[in-house]
Amino acid sequence: RRIWLDDDPRQNAQALCYIVDRGHEQYAGRLSAAEQLHYCRQGHGRSGACRDYVLATVKELETLGVRDAGLHQLAVQLKGAHEASV
Repeated sequence: RRIWLDDDPRQNAQALCYIVDRGHEQYAGRLSAAEQLHYCRQGHGRSGACRDYVLATVKELETLGVRDAGLHQLAVQLKGAHEASV
């Protein structure tokens, strides 16, 4: 998708966008924290491991000054599970 940049609306760029389809049968927005952790540990798609996607998302959000408590907790658990297995 083509996006426009906030700091200069005259500039635009190509971006890879992930869009939620809440009506899709695989929509996982209603999972418990334990279920989210379970699926993130095993999930892998065209763009890579779900674990890596979650960790990169949390890192970027923190860089922007945004903190999502649930997503941050999931990242902490994913890091802990990975470090314990290495």
